[in-house]
Amino acid sequence: MPAYVASLIVNTTNTAGFWETTQDFHANLPKINDAGGSGYYFLTPQSAVVDESTISTLTIALIFVNQSDEAAMRNLLTPLLANITSYVGNASVTFDLIFAPQTKYFFQEGLARDADSTGVITVLGSRLVSHSFLSTADGPARLTQALKAVEAAHPGDTMIGHIIAGGQVARNKIDSALNPAWRKTVTHLVIGSGWSPNATLAEQNVVRDRITHTQVLLLKVLEPDMGAYLNEADANEEGWQASFWGSNYEKLYELKQKLDPTGLFITRRGVGSEDWDEDGLCRIR
Repeated sequence: MPAYVASLIVNTTNTAGFWETTQDFHANLPKINDAGGSGYYFLTPQSAVVDESTISTLTIALIFVNQSDEAAMRNLLTPLLANITSYVGNASVTFDLIFAPQTKYFFQEGLARDADSTGVITVLGSRLVSHSFLSTADGPARLTQALKAVEAAHPGDTMIGHIIAGGQVARNKIDSALNPAWRKTVTHLVIGSGWSPNATLAEQNVVRDRITHTQVLLLKVLEPDMGAYLNEADANEEGWQASFWGSNYEKLYELKQKLDPTGLFITRRGVGSEDWDEDGLCRIR
């Protein structure tokens, strides 16, 4: 299929403008998603210091598969681009719109060229954000305030948005174990923080506790019923049954008892793991 890729990078010392950009992007995200846009974005507030000024970075990569109408793409993205440049200035913004007659060229020329790095120590937390929430008048502002508070809890961490729902994901009516909240999701937000290889257990626990009891909760209160993506979530998630599986959990627990009554297969924060202690060694019920 043909495709367009849009790349938008904002590097700015204007912290207020950075957060205005973040809010405006999230306000436009439902419309982008409805137009078939998917992709990723990276928020790194006040991540570097240059000439005694902190630099905040927003990197957005969008792909519109089966799209060959350049005018439609520019009509969709130009208003967002104009707003962003008004917040941070032209010099802080880099924008590219690239067309490929076949989607595979993006992978051959871009993603496939470099291997992923390994060996990073990171603790994750995540939340699903709904299309309807970001479509409300105050939703983008509330999310931005929450992200500012998440960043304030540990400055310099990167937050990643995954625009991997909407579209066919929302239209699918397949009855599966998937958290039903995915059908309403427009972005999957991940926050991450780590420690040095020589960090003590106490230092590691400070990071874990901050993720669980502060940063994840700041996002969770926005939409308590939406949940998180269990493969990129906090290993200490509170209320994990509802967060990871939503209304499906009771049915899944019943199936677990029927198909694996002795608990041969268990995993942390997995279906039925509440029947075992935190170490997964002793059955407690």
